[in-house]
Amino acid sequence: MAAAASASASARASRDAALGPDLAARREAALATPPPDKPENLGEDSLEAAVAAAVYFLKLYRHAFVTGDTKDFEAMSEQRCVFCNNVVSNVKKIHDSGGWADPWEQTFE
Repeated sequence: MAAAASASASARASRDAALGPDLAARREAALATPPPDKPENLGEDSLEAAVAAAVYFLKLYRHAFVTGDTKDFEAMSEQRCVFCNNVVSNVKKIHDSGGWADPWEQTFE
């Protein structure tokens, strides 16, 4: 187990060195992005709750691509949803290869 952890740390250090300090810093900042706050009224039967759920879903979409963390996105998705499954697959593909997405601004009207 220690050998696997050492190999993983070595591969990560090698990848980060190849990125250079600016990209490595951007990657670390992206990966440290906190998840969006879950709306208190999520699950209620109201127009406000529906709007909050839609905004939260879009924030989770962004968070997944930025951090590679798909747990909350998957929890809010239907298992049979083709779009959601593609998002999870694409996020995993990007992050498994050492990539990430820089955070982007979102506005909701």
